[in-house]
Amino acid sequence: MERNQVFPPATKEAWRALVERDPKMAPVDEKLVTPLEDGIVAQPLYTRADRPAASRQGVPGAAPWIRGTQARPRPWEVRQIVDGPSLEEAAVQARTEVERGATALLLRVGEEGVELSSADELARVLEGISLDGLSVELDAGADFARAAAWLEPTFARRPDASGSFGADPIGVAARTGRAIEPLLDQLVPVARTALRFPRVRAVRASAAPYHDAGATAAQEMSAVLSAAVAYLRRLVDGGLSVDEAARLLAIELPIGPDVFWEIARLRAMRWIWGRALRAAGAQVAPRIEAVTSWRMMTARDPWVNLLRTTAAAFSAAVGGAESLTVLPFDAAVGRSDGFARRLARNVQRILLDETQLHHVIDPAGGAFYLEALTDELARKAWAAFQSLEAEGGIVEALRRGSLQRAIAEAAAEREKRVARRKLPITGVSEFPLLDEAVLDRAPRAAAKLPAKTAIEPLRPRRLAASFEALRHASDAHRAATGARPRVFLANLGALAEYNARSTWIRNLLAAGGIEAVGDEGFSSGPAAAEAFARSGCEVAVICGADRTYESLAEEAARALRGAGAARVLLAGRPGELEGRLREAGVEGFLYLGQDAIEALTSLLASCGVSVAEDRR
Repeated sequence: MERNQVFPPATKEAWRALVERDPKMAPVDEKLVTPLEDGIVAQPLYTRADRPAASRQGVPGAAPWIRGTQARPRPWEVRQIVDGPSLEEAAVQARTEVERGATALLLRVGEEGVELSSADELARVLEGISLDGLSVELDAGADFARAAAWLEPTFARRPDASGSFGADPIGVAARTGRAIEPLLDQLVPVARTALRFPRVRAVRASAAPYHDAGATAAQEMSAVLSAAVAYLRRLVDGGLSVDEAARLLAIELPIGPDVFWEIARLRAMRWIWGRALRAAGAQVAPRIEAVTSWRMMTARDPWVNLLRTTAAAFSAAVGGAESLTVLPFDAAVGRSDGFARRLARNVQRILLDETQLHHVIDPAGGAFYLEALTDELARKAWAAFQSLEAEGGIVEALRRGSLQRAIAEAAAEREKRVARRKLPITGVSEFPLLDEAVLDRAPRAAAKLPAKTAIEPLRPRRLAASFEALRHASDAHRAATGARPRVFLANLGALAEYNARSTWIRNLLAAGGIEAVGDEGFSSGPAAAEAFARSGCEVAVICGADRTYESLAEEAARALRGAGAARVLLAGRPGELEGRLREAGVEGFLYLGQDAIEALTSLLASCGVSVAEDRR
């Protein structure tokens, strides 16, 4: 090749032709695509031609706000939760968080946080803390108006104070079932108080109630957008100008561990909220905040939560969140201790001080996949928002129950994916540590629902809840009997023949809190049955290669039944052998893609263990 000769231009067609030379990869449009949520499909390759026109519009700090609301790099707020429960504990938490790097405090007030009853008590929580550069925010649920009145004197001592009263009446109603209108009636007075302070907001419309109940991305984005628009209308009707009302509003999104998806979701949320504000005539930039997802957190192997929250925090930073709360890794276990709070805070401090992500505005901008995904998410969420508005808005949808039903359907579909381990949960449904030491934490008080609800409340539920219910049942059995439920592995043939399936079965059983007994391989049914009889187990699972099943599985099943096995199962799909195996005594099959929750619950029942109602 001559020195000045250039490579021929690469084309998508040429790439496709190369890939499809492998028959297993053809056609590319079926074999290499990845279905995501809300009907969105990720393609295997994106080029400049896939970049939507909208993403080429604007610059950071200007409408349509896709690339962020800041024209110059600026750090996001490191927001830490202060939740007591006593005044003394809350004061120590607040002081420690500020001294060690938090730039915003979120005071959780009420039964799930610190119990306050006056402005003096709230001031005691913040006593000795400089408010210079510190944002003080509230999360007081239905008591947002009273809590705002308690915080107002603190703000009054510093006219340049920064923070938020955190009102979210629609979110409170959605989560608790309370009547919506009485809560909304308190919004305008709180907003008028906030107007006295140029850097204080009145409303934090959170998508968490919808996200935690199982909503898809488009559902939760459209729901929180409809709530924010409802607040905007209520404030304008209450006498505020559009710009005054818009300045008082922020939207908060829960962020999961899927980095590209969450970056695109934040950019899309800012885009559609900005579009709604411009349509209302506001000249104010949209404010988007983030909190790591509670739905993704696990109580089992909670250390993995550090990876989840780090990925989520990175996504939030790259996606342009202006404030971020990282939940402590033990948030699903109970009240977080100082160590867990420190790690949550330091996830952000490392991203800021060492990774310095805030030095680049919209670092994902221009990436063909991210731009295309941002565009698709924005369009899906905007279409869902229009549907909600056509129904009368989120308030009417909650009253009718249509939003609750739609979210419940989405949650049920996701539950099926979790149960079939198509949505794997590391440390819980995949790679579980059966005998892990369970963290000991003080229980967190659960929010109490009203005795009589006005609307159907959304039910929060963690993704890991169903599998963790199995583990709770196993723990209770061990506490009562001194041993876990056990299943014997009847491994057929040499190690190389049975190892893959026996390893897979061990992990599956451990996900249900069941101990797998037996490492030895057997060359005959009687040998397997003899070992089974010595094990003391009542259930056996035959493991081996397909070719071994053809010669040994029937014999092993008959021998195991003869040795007293109450149930005999087989690892893998039986194919043409199913009829013969069932006749020999095989009751069922354990295989990739089946409903693991159902299979494991049945196995636990065979071992005398009943599974209680799933925990949150």
